[in-house]
Amino acid sequence: LKSPAAYPAYRAAVRADPSFHDAWHDLAFALGNDQLHRHAEMAARQALAVRATGENWFSVANHVMSQKRYAEAADIYAKGAALSPSLVDLHHNWGFACHLSGSRECAIRAALKACELWLSGEATTID
Repeated sequence: LKSPAAYPAYRAAVRADPSFHDAWHDLAFALGNDQLHRHAEMAARQALAVRATGENWFSVANHVMSQKRYAEAADIYAKGAALSPSLVDLHHNWGFACHLSGSRECAIRAALKACELWLSGEATTID
């Protein structure tokens, strides 16, 4: 479904079952695509509450970054990296958030970790 036509369907799904992870996740994605980042963040946090994964931390952090809350996003990416240490997308974005928040050492560490994961063949990515 294309947003915003999809919003009522996703909202009905989560009203019927607040633990419906995929509906929360897809709602966050649709809202983010429409640049509704505050609402997307709230939906992504609901998905995270249902299923605490590195990918869900990544999603929340991306929506926080889109609101230019860079230091907060960096902290959120760090939480995701703790759960999914091989998720290279997390480390890449973590480094960028650190850079934008002015934390040079954090940016370098995260970027080096992303490179290390790729070079070692241990990197996983978000589908």
